[in-house]
Amino acid sequence: MQLLLLALPLLASASLIRRDWSCPALIPTCSKSYLVTSGTCDTVAAANGITSDKFYELNPSINKPACNNMYSGCAYCVQAGDTPPVCPTNYNPKCDAFYTVKSGDICWAIINQTPGLSLNQLFEWNPAIHNPACDNLVPTCKYCTHVPTEVKIPDPHQPNTRAGCKEYYQAVPGDYCYKISVDKGVNLNDFMSWNPDVGPTCLNMLAGYWYCLRI
Repeated sequence: MQLLLLALPLLASASLIRRDWSCPALIPTCSKSYLVTSGTCDTVAAANGITSDKFYELNPSINKPACNNMYSGCAYCVQAGDTPPVCPTNYNPKCDAFYTVKSGDICWAIINQTPGLSLNQLFEWNPAIHNPACDNLVPTCKYCTHVPTEVKIPDPHQPNTRAGCKEYYQAVPGDYCYKISVDKGVNLNDFMSWNPDVGPTCLNMLAGYWYCLRI
């Protein structure tokens, strides 16, 4: 008799605890899911009018035939269609790296395959993911895994110097826009657009002030 795994780790405090039992992602074509609260793979399949083999097919993350990793409180697919998945788009707009979810993935799978990424960052940059359950990852969809650290504009700087640049340069006596563009390998028009206070002829550049060099 296949038994439902109900013995889940308990949260002893409000501190973050690793939960390897996070709910798996549904297959991309899943059109109907069922929230498991008790039972076995066989009884869940029967309750939804499908065979056990079909249930395993729709839920490849479940070990067949043991059914020893189906979890109470998680949703599992009981019907599939041809409707394409709807991917979340409200991830951090500054994101510059993504992970494409595969069927059966959980949040910790993303963490384990993305060095330097924490669970808190994954939730923060992807607000569509249910926190802390992580039970709604959508296979074939991309999730943000890296947001570059924003560099603060050093002081002193002119009022309209672009914020959030990856690199800033401190002007020295004798500097002018064209010289900086050549010395630093930056497009002249870009440099002047990032630092509009230098003026159209770059006569307002101030020695000792910091200017945006790369974005």
